[in-house]
Amino acid sequence: MRKREKTGIAHLFEHLMFKGTQKHPEGELDRLLEEVGGDVNAATWLDWTYYYTDLPSEHVERVVMLEADRLSQLHLTAEVLEAERQVVMNERRECVEDDPCESMSEILWSKLMGEGHPYAHTTIGLMEDIEQLSLEDCRAFYKRFYHPSQITLVVSGDITAEAIIDMIETHYGEELSISQPQHHISFPTPAPVEEEWIEEEMELHAPRIHLGFRTYAAHDHRSAALECLDELLFEGDSSRLYKRLIFDLEVASCVYSVMPQFSGEGVYEIVIELLPDSDAQAVVNEVTDELTRISQYGILDEELARVKLAKELYSYRSLQTVQQRAFCLGFWQSTCNDFQQSFSRLTSLQGVKNDHIIEVAKDLLKPEGRLALIGRPKR
Repeated sequence: MRKREKTGIAHLFEHLMFKGTQKHPEGELDRLLEEVGGDVNAATWLDWTYYYTDLPSEHVERVVMLEADRLSQLHLTAEVLEAERQVVMNERRECVEDDPCESMSEILWSKLMGEGHPYAHTTIGLMEDIEQLSLEDCRAFYKRFYHPSQITLVVSGDITAEAIIDMIETHYGEELSISQPQHHISFPTPAPVEEEWIEEEMELHAPRIHLGFRTYAAHDHRSAALECLDELLFEGDSSRLYKRLIFDLEVASCVYSVMPQFSGEGVYEIVIELLPDSDAQAVVNEVTDELTRISQYGILDEELARVKLAKELYSYRSLQTVQQRAFCLGFWQSTCNDFQQSFSRLTSLQGVKNDHIIEVAKDLLKPEGRLALIGRPKR
């Protein structure tokens, strides 16, 4: 079994990157960008940390200069680490430990992906690891990952590639001259799930179901078919399972899904908030029965056509603004090492056939990669 590494350091480091450099003390990055109308922030998820700035194009070089500075001259001290450690620990308490939904997702992913898998824990990390991350851990992480060889730079807006390249050569020149291999994360094959049904008592007012199905990486051709199946089942009031559980049977107050699109296999998650007197097992059976019907008979041609139109609309809407275009390009480059998926993904979705939907439904029903987690209100 692969040994679990310390978790949460990528997210903690996102915080540390705003604490200042040798040249620009804490707060100055925000001030220098906001004074020219800029908006700066960051986020961390399973495959990436990204830092973004929206600002008028005539001030782009200021961003390049500031990012080059914190890439090589971050000011890391024990005091800075301890201050942000406390912030992140409070964030974990608020966003995971005190949130039944997130707690259940964490349990589900841990069980389905298995000990040692990079996706087996929440991005924020486990509390025991956050408490133990050392200054040496952070400096080693910075040296290993915060280098031009690890970076994807995405620029969207009123500026030419030639102008950006000139700025990069000017401000990143010294760092670019230092040769360093790219570091890639390996994804071990998860072991079969031994349990199909787990119950937990939690701070809930009504029972809650989280169904997890271990499924495809974003670059897998079946991922597009899963996206279409998800649209059919859960997107909109008339979608099959949403309509069935909320309007027809009146057993749930909320039904939604979380579609995985990651570099490795992930978890397709279905979340159902039950009405107080609903039978959890019967509701899980409804989901299983619907998948079984689709695995045997497929879906109607008009349903598949409607799903594809919805995905086409979503694809175009996701590229409306310069911010959305930049995020989309960076997302597909990070997850699939192919930014052109921003444009070719729609072609893949339009190519989905009924046989592909049937194949995906059959895969979701395989017991070795499926788990039902039921949250019960504490007595």
